Amino acid sequence: MFWYVDDSEIPLRSGECFSIRNPEVRTNMPPSLLGLLETRSESLADRRSYTFLSGSAEAESLTFFELNRRARSIAARLQSLGLRGERALLLYPPGIEYIAAFYGCISAGTVAVPAYPPRMNRNYERLDAIVDDARPKVILTTDSVYRQMQRQKEQSPRLAEIAWLVTEEVPVEVADKWVDPRADENTLAFLQYTSASTSKPKGVMVTHGNILHNAALQKEAVRHNDETIIVSWLPLFHDMGLISVVLASLYNGVPCFLMSPVDFLKRPLSWLEAISRYRATFSGAPDFGFQLCVDRITEEERASLDLTSWRVAFNGSEPVRASTLDSFAKTFASCGFKSESIYPCYGLAENTLFASGGFYRGAKAFSRTSLEAHRPLPLCATQRDCPVERLQTSYLVNCGTPLPDSHVRIVDPVSLIERKPGEVGEIWLSSPSVARGYWNLPELTETTFKAHLSSGEGPFLRTGDLGFFDDGQFYISGRLKDLIIIRGRNLVPQDIEQIVEQCDAAIRPAYVASISIEAGGYERLAIVAEVRRENRREMEAEALVGKIRNAVRAEFAVNVSAVTLLRPNSLPKTSSGKTQRAKVREDLLHGLSGILYEWRDEKVFRDVEQKQRALADL
Repeated sequence: MFWYVDDSEIPLRSGECFSIRNPEVRTNMPPSLLGLLETRSESLADRRSYTFLSGSAEAESLTFFELNRRARSIAARLQSLGLRGERALLLYPPGIEYIAAFYGCISAGTVAVPAYPPRMNRNYERLDAIVDDARPKVILTTDSVYRQMQRQKEQSPRLAEIAWLVTEEVPVEVADKWVDPRADENTLAFLQYTSASTSKPKGVMVTHGNILHNAALQKEAVRHNDETIIVSWLPLFHDMGLISVVLASLYNGVPCFLMSPVDFLKRPLSWLEAISRYRATFSGAPDFGFQLCVDRITEEERASLDLTSWRVAFNGSEPVRASTLDSFAKTFASCGFKSESIYPCYGLAENTLFASGGFYRGAKAFSRTSLEAHRPLPLCATQRDCPVERLQTSYLVNCGTPLPDSHVRIVDPVSLIERKPGEVGEIWLSSPSVARGYWNLPELTETTFKAHLSSGEGPFLRTGDLGFFDDGQFYISGRLKDLIIIRGRNLVPQDIEQIVEQCDAAIRPAYVASISIEAGGYERLAIVAEVRRENRREMEAEALVGKIRNAVRAEFAVNVSAVTLLRPNSLPKTSSGKTQRAKVREDLLHGLSGILYEWRDEKVFRDVEQKQRALADL
């Protein structure tokens, strides 16, 4: 990939940094989202901004002028309540009102805290954690959610103590009382709570400057222009949906068509139908979203789709699977989908979102043993075809090159010495997109956002992700905290999970967790997997466990000490679809829900149980 710097084409090498100098990107942007919203309202007053789809119908739509007017009315009400600088929790179902409320907070100088309403008795634990940390002064919501939450207020007494504002009831005329809060690039815009795949949710402090810089990077990387049309089902409270979709629409002044994640999950075809109908150029999803389309959309349904307009199909997830990308491209080629439109990318909330990306040109084969040793060795075609190597090969998808105005370092997480090219280490970032830190966590902010190399260079953001450069391309190889270490070997859980998924059709793809548990004084490998609903009745549990154990032993030469089979939708996941391996480990020790069958190596666990009983008798 090439970045345009001072009108000359220069290949960007690993770890290097160039300033954004493309005239297309260095436009006269206002210093805040507030100024940008006002600019779009004036220059694109009648252009449609956001449209929410319900099924195949357009349920609600706003022009940029109407959006600004609606945001100001909500802002004026917030200002009348003295909430400038305070936090406002957003609890909305998917829809236009969520977006209006977010921009209302921006226009008021109130710090938005995007969240989502719990479904009946579920998800209160995460919401309570956010409320306890953010301490919002007000909750913004719709009338329907307010009534639902009042009926269930015993589930979370903390919510009942906070003032509620139903934004639907705020008259548009109140906008005339709005006062400009004078936001600039250093003003705190919102708290993005992390998806908590490895820990409790933390509030990332994102400023107006962070957002505008990250939007500029995205615009340059994927070449957004006046012809861009966005379609998305991604959750609006999550950083991928909020930054790469909602705020990208405002930044680029282009239309955005939104749909409910639930509608997509019930009927994946609806996503591709919307892309086809509105001639979308930009849309994407985590890896499981693409796989769901492959699994659930029939050949007859594909005949009605025209995906020729889809220029950027971004896949940002953990991990980006080559098998998914290849099967999606092959399955929908007859619909006009082009494989070169696939855009694998890497990002995280602590960097606002977008950190690296590039158009897909196929996966690269690496020796698995070299990856375990943290010194990746690419394999040539002859080696890949060797029967022995074929069993010990990992196919990794690169995520492009570092972006302009960004420094990327691959660092030994213990010695803090920068790794050599081709070696695996923790990914460290330095960029104007790096957020201010974690809300109310000064010590963790200091260690995470202000890290320095042993040489003194810094500060850097420590991402907690593992990666490396190969031939100038950036590869993500795992999470530092998720790494499984068995007898000195570094095993990547995603690799194990993919082998488990492939060993039998009864196992639900993307719903497998491989974790390490301590037993008998050693770390042992445990597998937790969901079984497809249609396979539950005829499932022979013992035989399936045997297949899992044999597949992992054959591929990794590691014994599985425990296997747990679950009903669908029982495996702990984050809101963005990431497997919460830390929570799986905790629940496995204290009681997982939805268990269909459990197996464990009694020889390994017998001594452990005896020790536990002896301790309990003391």
